[in-house]
Amino acid sequence: MNPPSFLTPFILANAAPAADRALVALANEFRVAADNKPLRIAYGDYPYGAHKHADGKTYFVTQRIDRAAAEAWSAALANEIARGGKGIPVYPGHPDVPDLAHKYPDKRAWGWAVKIEPGADAADLYVAWNEDTRNGFAYFSPYWLGPAVAQDGLNVTTHMTTLKSIGLVNDPNIHEFRLPNESAAAEETNTMNELHKFIAALLKIDPSSTEEQFKAALQKLADDNASLKAAADAAKAEATQAQTDKSTAETALANERNARIDVLLLQAVADGRVTPAGKPAWEKNLREDFGKFSVALANEKPQIKTASALDGARRTGRTADARGQIMALVNEAKSKGMTHDQAWAHVKSTNKELFALQA
Repeated sequence: MNPPSFLTPFILANAAPAADRALVALANEFRVAADNKPLRIAYGDYPYGAHKHADGKTYFVTQRIDRAAAEAWSAALANEIARGGKGIPVYPGHPDVPDLAHKYPDKRAWGWAVKIEPGADAADLYVAWNEDTRNGFAYFSPYWLGPAVAQDGLNVTTHMTTLKSIGLVNDPNIHEFRLPNESAAAEETNTMNELHKFIAALLKIDPSSTEEQFKAALQKLADDNASLKAAADAAKAEATQAQTDKSTAETALANERNARIDVLLLQAVADGRVTPAGKPAWEKNLREDFGKFSVALANEKPQIKTASALDGARRTGRTADARGQIMALVNEAKSKGMTHDQAWAHVKSTNKELFALQA
């Protein structure tokens, strides 16, 4: 940058950047600590943005704050106090800035900066407060002025060597400077308060309920959730068992019906009502509609004579087939948990026609 050509200093109030008004500075949620910790302004170059200067041109300003500026503030404040002055005023907003005064009807100073200590990296401002209640503002911002110390076209760096006042604001231009209010904790508290209300609404209790009431409501919610889960698990288990029982019953019924079909067809073939060639068709029909075709099979007239010289051989064959069917049914019953004697008795009582063939 080249040396500046300005004769008139820049007067900056960092409440918020705008091209047609003065500049203002700093930032943080406003909660002054009980022990009245100082307001700290860290050194550095802070972009202000566009600023319309007294020469009519709009410049892009960078505000420089360093130890030399802080020492100038401290010396000027000490002289002010020595002459009987109160110090540097701290206002609600910036009622002393011409372009901003209309926004802040309260023109009283809420406090006075009575001491400034320039440090290695920052300046600490000690404030004597007049007001007990100072909440409602999120940030503080200085109203200061200083000469331009460097210029590159419309880009200008100013050295803020005169501190006129401090404003408590919610719309600062610079957010790096912090009030001694532990803003992170304050923001966390606000977040927790909102969460507190949200949880109270979910639990359907008053947000002002005691800690024990909150714990009781949360425990009830946990218990109800556990009960619902247990009921859902039990219902699921019952549904699974019902499906298993249904499948088992359907399988048993199908096996029993197939066994009965085999017995009926065996008897029909033996009686000559069904030929061996016609047996598959009858078996298909019986499996599709047992009630209908079992009646039809019972009413079927013999198609071949069974009394012949071959009766003995046929009877022997029928007896062997019957034994095979009986043993198949006995083995099936044993597979379901019956003993051999129980299976034999069960098959005998439900398939008398098979046992008749063995006579």
